[in-house]
Amino acid sequence: MDNRDLVIASIPIALAMREDDPDASLAELVRRASIKLLTLTGEGSSVMKAIDRMDSIIHAEKGSRKGVISAVIDSVRRDRKTNRAVVMFHGLRGGELSDKEERINTERLYTEEGNYVANMARGLVGHHVLLYKDQDPFVSDDGENRTFRVLRHVEDLGTYDA
Repeated sequence: MDNRDLVIASIPIALAMREDDPDASLAELVRRASIKLLTLTGEGSSVMKAIDRMDSIIHAEKGSRKGVISAVIDSVRRDRKTNRAVVMFHGLRGGELSDKEERINTERLYTEEGNYVANMARGLVGHHVLLYKDQDPFVSDDGENRTFRVLRHVEDLGTYDA
């Protein structure tokens, strides 16, 4: 996107901003909106990092620890020790529900992402969903480098009918 495209994309945002700052000129509001869009889409921004992370999940190679799981959500609870939501689910393969109940954690609940994904999952208990899972590294109590599954996004496919 060149600067002209950025300015054009900023105009609807600037017009919406006019309600909060009616004395500002349109040029000033477009300037503010353009800078905001530029910082949101700039290299290293939290938005671009999240998009890159989701892109790596969606395009993960088969057999990778990242990817998309077809599942039915059983329950969502808060893990007080880690301050994450724990989503319990059964995988769906070929329309058949797995016998094994599995779990996946959200980001920590004090983050916007963790809180949003946890609330989405809570509202989808009993639904057929796509779970977008990532792997986050951590060092265990015994000093070993390990990873754990993190739920980054939930896509609703409707109520599950067995």
